[in-house]
Amino acid sequence: MLRRILAVLPVLFLCSGLMRAEAAVLDGVTFPDTQTVAGRRLVLNGTALRTYSILRVHIYVAALYLERPSSNASQILGSDQMKMVQFVFSRNIDAPDARKSWEEGLAANCRAPCRLQPQDVTRFLDAVPAVHQGESGSLLFTPDGLDVFTDGRFIGRITDPTFSRVVLSTFIGPQSLLPDVRSGLLGQH
Repeated sequence: MLRRILAVLPVLFLCSGLMRAEAAVLDGVTFPDTQTVAGRRLVLNGTALRTYSILRVHIYVAALYLERPSSNASQILGSDQMKMVQFVFSRNIDAPDARKSWEEGLAANCRAPCRLQPQDVTRFLDAVPAVHQGESGSLLFTPDGLDVFTDGRFIGRITDPTFSRVVLSTFIGPQSLLPDVRSGLLGQH
């Protein structure tokens, strides 16, 4: 009996290490290891630094929180667990550039048979504001859709589950235009 317990301990230790992320500091931003949102405990799954161009200009730092940590994007995207992407901007981004980035990401992650209503995409893109260095935002994914927050203020809600899933896919989906962000948020580096 003791031999069986001792044989299983290394596996349990490894699994517990994979399932629990510690608080992370990336590019001067600290993300706690857990957060409680709407009464649910979310665990830090991974962090990432979004850069731009060959010069690797820092754009934002992001963290993905999940109820059940995973490195499997399909599993995360298909689950009804609460998910949250938090980010802090490293520089100012004007609204047209931010909208263009979102438009490209949505298009890349919603290929046939996926279809988003054009008026929903337009309304979403029109609501994307300019952001300033140091501002933070959160995207809270629930079974009912997506809630958007900037600096702790509620900005809006998306109630279309497909649209919500596509937004999350821009970060972690197989067609994400941000491979470094994808691997970081999935805890793969």
